[in-house]
Amino acid sequence: MNIFLLLAYSLLPGLAKIIGNQNPMLLNIPLLFVLFYTNQKKINWRPVDKYVLTFILYSIFISIVAIMFLPSAPITVFMGIYMFVIPMTGYFFSYLIDLEEVLKSLKLIAVIHVFFAIFIYPLTPWYPYIAGFSELFRSGVFGERMTSMSGSLGFASLTLICFTCLFFNSKSVKDILILIISAVGLVFAQQRGAWLGAIIVLVVNVLEKIKTGRLKIKESTISRGFLLVVFAGILIGSGVFKIESLMDRYQDQFGEQAMVERGDQWEGGFDNLVKYPLGTGVGQVGQISRIGTWFGSPYRPCPDGDYPHIISETGVLGMLFLFFLFGTAGLIFFYSKFENKTVKTGFFVFLGLCMQMIGSNVTEFYFVNFLYWMFIGYMLSDIQYPNGKMVIK
Repeated sequence: MNIFLLLAYSLLPGLAKIIGNQNPMLLNIPLLFVLFYTNQKKINWRPVDKYVLTFILYSIFISIVAIMFLPSAPITVFMGIYMFVIPMTGYFFSYLIDLEEVLKSLKLIAVIHVFFAIFIYPLTPWYPYIAGFSELFRSGVFGERMTSMSGSLGFASLTLICFTCLFFNSKSVKDILILIISAVGLVFAQQRGAWLGAIIVLVVNVLEKIKTGRLKIKESTISRGFLLVVFAGILIGSGVFKIESLMDRYQDQFGEQAMVERGDQWEGGFDNLVKYPLGTGVGQVGQISRIGTWFGSPYRPCPDGDYPHIISETGVLGMLFLFFLFGTAGLIFFYSKFENKTVKTGFFVFLGLCMQMIGSNVTEFYFVNFLYWMFIGYMLSDIQYPNGKMVIK
C-alpha cells in the first residue's frame, strides 16, 4: 500500500500536465491522510521534535502575518503553505513508515520515472512520433536535459535521493541495476547542484570509512563500478545520450555565470533578512513568487537557492533552524559510527540535498520536499536526551 501511495504522490505533476490544470496536485492531501491511516502506530515523541514543530508552526504563523500586514500576494502564500509547509509532515511520517518500506517504494519510483524520462527524451529515435505528447512534460525544460513529471530540477532531486539510498542499501544485482538507472537520470538531468550533491555524498562516505577505520575495497564495490562503466559505454555508444551536452554544462568557466546569479540571490536573501527579520511569509521570494509578486514586490527574488529563499521567508528563526540541522548533522558525522542504517541513509540523503540546495529550489518540489523532511526524520531518529543532554546513540 505504501508503495502505491508514494508512487501516486510522485506522479501527480504528470497527471496535472496531461489534464491541463493544477487541480490533481491537491490529491496529495487525501493521499497523505490515507498514508497516515494505513501506517498508524504508537509514536514516542523525542525532544528534538519540538524544534521541527516550532519551525513548521512559525512558517504558518508568519505567513498569516504576511497576508494581514505585509505586502504579500495571498495566492502565493497559500501555494507556499501547500508546496513548502505541508510536505514537512514527511518528518513525522518517518515515525510511521520504516526505512525498508520507503526503499521498496523508491526502487519502483526510480525505475518508472527514469524510464519515462528516457521515453520522452528528445534524442531517442522515436521522439518525432511522440513530440506532441513529450512537450506536455518538456515544456520549459532547457535543451537536452532529461526530465520526468516535474521538470529536470525536480527529477534531478528525486534521482539523487534514489541514487543515495540505493548506494548504501543495495543488496542484490537487481538493486545495483536500479542504482545504475538512478545514476542515468541523475547525470542526464544535467543539474550541476545534484551532481555536486552526489559527489559530496561519495566523498564524505569515504571520509566516514577512514574515520571509523572501515575503508576497504569490497567485491560489491568493484562490481558496481564495472557495471557502471559497461552501462555508460553502452549509452555513449548508442548515440542516444550525447556527452557533448553534458560538457556544455561546464562551459563559461565551469558555470561562472550561474555562480554570479546565485551570488546575487544570496545577497538578496540576506538583504530580505535584514529588512524583514521575522520573515516575509512563505511563497514570497522563491519560484512560487513569480506568479504574484515578482513584479512590483518589495522583496528581492531568490528563485534558485533554498537557503536565501528560506531565510527570507521564515526570517531569523528559519536561519537558526537551518543552523540547528547543520550542527546536528555535523555532530552525527563526528560522533556516530553509522551502525544504524536508518540514521546513515537519512544523513547522506540530507547531505546530498543540502549541497543541491545551495543553487536550487529543492524545497518547492512538493514530493521531493516530502522525502527531504522524511529523511531528516530518519537522520534524527537515534538522538536521545538522557538527563537533558543530547546523545547520539
